[in-house]
Amino acid sequence: MEGLAYVDQCIALENVLKAHGKDWKTFSRPEMRSLVCGNCHVEYYFVGKEKLLTFSWGKGTQTDQIWDYYQTCRACLIIESGR
Repeated sequence: MEGLAYVDQCIALENVLKAHGKDWKTFSRPEMRSLVCGNCHVEYYFVGKEKLLTFSWGKGTQTDQIWDYYQTCRACLIIESGR
């Protein structure tokens, strides 16, 4: 089961990067180092009955963009997750 969770995380990460016009295969060494650290140092949400792994980067990765995401989307995520 642990391996499946890792695969789901990789797919979700690749999808969010694509949504921001980024391809991890083209990252420089420092960018890859940041990406590796960011895999653990991030908040994850599981949305819907499918428990889709979701990142808080829906509006971008800059601090103000993440803050805006929380202000506009967090309530939706809590409602969808049934909490």
